[in-house]
Amino acid sequence: DRRGMSSSPRMVNLSVDGDKPPAAKINKPTSPVNVGDTVKLFAYDKNKQNGQELTYFWQLSRRPMSSQARFDDNRAERPSFVADVPGCYAVSLTVNNGKKRSSPDSLHICTKQSRTPGQRRVPDEYPTIQAALDTADAGDDIIIQAGRYRENLIVDKAVNLIGVGRPTIDGGGEDTDEATIFICYLDNTASGRIQGLRVTGGGGGLYGHAIQILNSSPEIVDNIVTGNKHSGIGIHGMKKFTEQTKIHHNQIYDNGVGVSNGLGASGQIYENEIYNNKITGVGVRGLAEPIVRNNTIYGNYIGMGVR
Repeated sequence: DRRGMSSSPRMVNLSVDGDKPPAAKINKPTSPVNVGDTVKLFAYDKNKQNGQELTYFWQLSRRPMSSQARFDDNRAERPSFVADVPGCYAVSLTVNNGKKRSSPDSLHICTKQSRTPGQRRVPDEYPTIQAALDTADAGDDIIIQAGRYRENLIVDKAVNLIGVGRPTIDGGGEDTDEATIFICYLDNTASGRIQGLRVTGGGGGLYGHAIQILNSSPEIVDNIVTGNKHSGIGIHGMKKFTEQTKIHHNQIYDNGVGVSNGLGASGQIYENEIYNNKITGVGVRGLAEPIVRNNTIYGNYIGMGVR
């Protein structure tokens, strides 16, 4: 230390196993899967076994109700199965090099079609919200049952996320720019809806919001938005893309900023309860033009900050 004192040495013995275990990896299909398609999969070993012979073991650990899907050969390097009914199929793979077996790798493969046209249910039909989003069409309702979902969602089409029993979407709360829900369908005519959720865990970086809106005009209604390091809800982009954004009847509290309006953005913020946010309840940057009316704003470090 700075006074010249030294500890006694401590010896540590390390035993190094030269036979590295294999690491299974499934090559994901690149094109959308429709009901009736033959899904072709491909296995490989990330740790490269230097010519050692590998054996493979595939499982369909989840199938939609009434599905009779089976692998044509669950010991093959390149097996296939038929997606016979709408929904999601969970595939897992382990590989063995004759001495050691890998940890399993898993993959969800979901059909474009759903059991009920225009609706996709999580987790009954789709194991994750993002799996439902990836296969959804614009205008679909994604019905999310009560529970806690640790996901960072990318909403790149105008769909409706509708919570039943106030499910929690938790983005993890790391010091990153990652939002819990990132809405980016880049359209000034379409409008999706976020309703009935509890959204938390937005990152601490500049865009680490609970709900980040970029050049889109969704409706954000009847949500609880809390526990986000940066902003609860942030509107960013051009006025023509964001002016139809509607944020209303939400509880927005214990975030850094409650609702932030980025440079040049617009939107309608009304009849929300915005309180106990650490920086500002509503923040407005230069050239932003929000309409802010009939909100209850209290207990924030600054109620409304405009610059």
